[in-house]
Amino acid sequence: METNNSDLRPNKKAMKKWAVAIFIIIALGFIGLIISQIFPIAIMSQYFTMRNVVDDNLNKIDNYHGETPEDLYDKLLKALENKDIDLFVKYVVRENQDEIRARLEKIQEQDGFWEQMMSHVGNTEMNFIEHVSSDYAILKIVDQDNFFVEDMEFVKKIGNNYSFWKVSEF
Repeated sequence: METNNSDLRPNKKAMKKWAVAIFIIIALGFIGLIISQIFPIAIMSQYFTMRNVVDDNLNKIDNYHGETPEDLYDKLLKALENKDIDLFVKYVVRENQDEIRARLEKIQEQDGFWEQMMSHVGNTEMNFIEHVSSDYAILKIVDQDNFFVEDMEFVKKIGNNYSFWKVSEF
């Protein structure tokens, strides 16, 4: 049996079809890679644009905050000295406002409790603020005998166009 040399040679038409198929697969892969890189960037760009609008609006709405924990403490003391629970609560993060309002109202209803609380919270010589991190501080409230009574936690709210302190826990 004789073999013909033409049977051993690759078919040029078949080779062209395979080359075109491989080229198309590679091209689709590159297109997919490019799209997968561009699409998330477009989504993130839209997210940050929307976040900037929210941040700007939050800063315009929320005028009740401190520039530093010490500044916030001074503002809180003034509100408490005037027994202005509504004003005090405006300096609290939104998610804890109801709880702290109820607690302060309960203290205000009981005879002598508000004055006792003020003797501790208003003791500016003994109380001190511990800066735990760049966005978290704790006001340590102590009594006349320098015993720990309570603490008040401050958090720093940070956005693109603002940075301020609010009460997170009391």
